[in-house]
Formats: sequence, C-alpha cells, structure tokens
Amino acid sequence: MRVKIFFFPYLMETAVALNPKMLENYARDGGVVYIRPFGESIRKSLLSALGKIQIREKLDSYPDLRWGAVFYDIADREVHAIYMGSRMLGSIQHGMIDGESLTMNPALTDWFEITFPDVMRAADDRRFRVDSPKPR
Repeated sequence: MRVKIFFFPYLMETAVALNPKMLENYARDGGVVYIRPFGESIRKSLLSALGKIQIREKLDSYPDLRWGAVFYDIADREVHAIYMGSRMLGSIQHGMIDGESLTMNPALTDWFEITFPDVMRAADDRRFRVDSPKPR
C-alpha cells in the first residue's frame, strides 16, 4: 500500500478554489507531490486523527484545498482520499473525505502538518526558489 501526498502552500494565491484535480496539478507546478509507503506509523497516526474529527456540516461546493492524501491498495487502486483546505481558517477547516465536502475541526490538517513537515518545507523552499528574483 502507498499514499500520495499533495501540498500547495497556504499563502500562495490562486485565481480559483482548488478542487482535488486542480490541487494535484498545482502541487506539481508550485507545491509538492510526495509518494511514500503507507506504513504502520502513518496508519496509526491517521487513525488517531480520524478519531478526533468533529464534523460540523456538509458543504455544497468544493473548498479551496491545500493538502491531499490519496491512498492506494496493494493492487494500486485508489481506495480513499482526504483533502484539507487552508490552515488560515483557524479552528474551522474545510475539507473532503472520500468525495464528501465537509466543515470540521482541524484534526486532519494537524495530522498532515505533523506527519509531513518535510513536504511543507520542500514546498516553501520551492516557492522561494520560484518566486525569488534571480541574482544579476
């Protein structure tokens, strides 16, 4: 089993809200796409985060997504997908779990940030390199 992680930096603006497919495309161009085995430590931490979720309401539209995790089984079929919006919203987070748009507490955003800090750092490093003026 493996997990594919997408991240697009919180502070980078986009012309439209990022849905799952757009997040994947934007992450390739200006963020980070990271593939890793779905090991025991990731599984345990995800189950813990899922146990802390407090869903507030279902949404009728896509939230502006910044994190994504797509989980694949041993036959490389997609079995689950979790997407979360920007951390900038504070204690209310917008996200998606297996295609359902939801408003919830930040338990899953916390999981992404704690479990994949290297992905955030890589995106920040990449953004700095892309956005910085070239020396003359």
